[in-house]
Amino acid sequence: MRTVSFSQPQVQAVLSRDFVCFTTSTEGDPSAGESIRHRPSDNAGTCLRGNGQQNVQTLFLTPDGRIFHAVSGYIAPDDLLEELRFAQELFAVLQVTPQADQEEKLKTAHRDRLTQLEFTPEQIDAVGPNIGLGMDLSAFVPSLNPGNPLIPQNPRTAPGNRPVAPPLDPMSIFARGQILNDHKFCMKHPLMPAPKFDRDPTALIGTGKSFFMSSSGGNSGR
Repeated sequence: MRTVSFSQPQVQAVLSRDFVCFTTSTEGDPSAGESIRHRPSDNAGTCLRGNGQQNVQTLFLTPDGRIFHAVSGYIAPDDLLEELRFAQELFAVLQVTPQADQEEKLKTAHRDRLTQLEFTPEQIDAVGPNIGLGMDLSAFVPSLNPGNPLIPQNPRTAPGNRPVAPPLDPMSIFARGQILNDHKFCMKHPLMPAPKFDRDPTALIGTGKSFFMSSSGGNSGR
């Protein structure tokens, strides 16, 4: 994130103009995942959206320190700009919403966002373990799991109107699962105080342990 997404001029321009930024360290946090150490001078490795979700969380807070949007794991510059735009729009809505109605307004906004991203009501309302953590990809075969919240449910047809299951794409499944989890966290815990999250982030990142590595030119990185 530091060497790729946060270093992009377009991202820096938006962050410096419209956000007050700060960072905290997850080092030594028992809820953090494991990653291979690397030198700061190493090239950044290739990452999927959501990689390192237990080590990196991007949180958007109100001025009084309540979380109104969250993105877990790595996010590429273009996707980060889109999340920044969504956060700006959402904060503008909260500013003109009476405090008593803000939680419900936040839940609705995140649900609408998932709908825009082509998640179905069944996917949004599904109850289960955190998606993306400890995944068993064999469980996500569309023909065996037509209602699985990780699998895009938009119908496609072959000649003769015969339904065709969407292709299994583990990388897309992982990324969409992380997006789904992030928004569902905000729906389930609207305006959670940041200190409460800092004490126990498992509502967003789960309770399992993850290990992450990426590589570029023979160098592994976090």
